Amino acid sequence: MQKIRQLVPWAMAAGRALLGPVLLMGDRCGWSGFTLAAMVVTALLSDIFDGVLARRWRVDTAAVRLFDSMCDMVFYVCVGVALWMLQPQLLVGSLALLCALLAVEAANFAANFAKYGRPASYHSYLAKAWGLVLAAAIAAAFVSGHAGLLMQLALWMGVASNLETIAMSLMLPVWRRDVKTIAEAWRIRKEICGCGTQNALTPAAPQDCGRIAGWVERAITWVATGIIAGLSLMATSAFAAPLDKPETLQDRIQAGQILSQETQARGYWVDPSTGLMWAAKDSGKDVSWHKAMKYCRNLRLAGYSDWRLATLPELKGVYDRSVSAGGLAGPAKNQRAFTWHVKGGLFLTGNQWSASRNIDDRGHPSGTAPRFDFNDGSSFNDDLGYYTNKHALCVRSANSPAVAPPERRP
Repeated sequence: MQKIRQLVPWAMAAGRALLGPVLLMGDRCGWSGFTLAAMVVTALLSDIFDGVLARRWRVDTAAVRLFDSMCDMVFYVCVGVALWMLQPQLLVGSLALLCALLAVEAANFAANFAKYGRPASYHSYLAKAWGLVLAAAIAAAFVSGHAGLLMQLALWMGVASNLETIAMSLMLPVWRRDVKTIAEAWRIRKEICGCGTQNALTPAAPQDCGRIAGWVERAITWVATGIIAGLSLMATSAFAAPLDKPETLQDRIQAGQILSQETQARGYWVDPSTGLMWAAKDSGKDVSWHKAMKYCRNLRLAGYSDWRLATLPELKGVYDRSVSAGGLAGPAKNQRAFTWHVKGGLFLTGNQWSASRNIDDRGHPSGTAPRFDFNDGSSFNDDLGYYTNKHALCVRSANSPAVAPPERRP
C-alpha cells in the first residue's frame, strides 16, 4: 500500500504534464472553449491534490516536489504556446507584460540552474496565488474568447513571483524546497550560516533526489529553458520587426481607411478577382452554424435576396496578410477595436463560420464545420452548436441573374 501511495503523486504530476500537449492538440483541432477550460481546471485540481496527498501520506520528498514544479511548467508552457500560436487575440494588449514574464522566467531558470544545478521548488504563497489566478484567467479566456484584466493581473503576478524566487535563491546558500516567503528564506539563511560556513557554501547534489529523478530533472530543465528562451525571442521579435517606410505605411493606412469607408457606405464590396459580392460587415453577434446559414439566407441587402454563407475557399480568398482592416473583437458586451487581415475594407467582429460542412466516413454531413480566423489565416473545425466568437459573413455572385436589383422609376 505504501508503494502505491508513493507513486500516486508522481502519476498525478506526470498526467498534468501530458495534459499540456493534449490541450495544445485540442486547441489546434478546434475543440470548444469549455473543453479547454475544463482541462485547465483539471490540471489545477491535480496540482492542488497531489501535494495534499503527498503530505498526508508522508511521501512529500524533494524529488516529488521538484517533479511537480517541472510538470507545472511543462503544462503552462503548452498553454502559452496554444495562446500565442493559435489564439493570439487573447493576448492582444498584454504583449509587453508577456515579454517581461518570459524574460524574468528565463532569468529565474538560468540563475537557479547556475547556482544549484536544478530549478527552484519553493512553492511560495505568492507562487500558489499566481497559479490560481493564472488558471482562472486562462479558463476564462478560453470560454469567453477574451483575455480581459484577469489575464493582465496573472501576468503581473507571474513577474512578481519569479522576482521573489530569484530573491530567495540569492539569499539561500543551499538548495531548499517549500520555502513559503522571503522572510522564511532569510531565517533559513541565518540558521545555515550560523551552523558553519563550510556547509553553507556546499550546494546540494542532484543525486540527493535519486539518480533517475536527477536525469529527468535535468532533461526537463534544459528542454523547458530552451522553450522559454524561444518564446522570449518570438515575443521580442514582435517589437524588432522592421516597419515599412513612413510614407509607404501612411499611404497604405490611408488607402485602407478610404476603401473601408466606401465599402461601409455602399453596404457591400465586389472582389474584382472573383466577381463575388461581399456584405460590408458580418452578423455582428455570436451565432451557431445553423443560425449563420439562416442569417445569410434572410439577408436583404443592396436590392438582392440571394445572399448565402461563404464557403471556406471563398473566405480564404479574401484573406490577405498584408492588408489591415478595422473591426472589433471580444465578447459582445465588451468588444474592443481590432485589426483583421481581410480585403475590401470589410468590417469583421470575430471568426467566421463557413458553409463547407464536414463529411463523415459514411459520406453523411457531420456535426462540425470549419471556421476561419482572419487574424492569422487559420481554420479549425467546431461543433455546429458552438457559437462563442463565431459570426456569419455573407456573399453572393455579383453576376448572378437570378435576383436583380429593382429598377428605379423616375
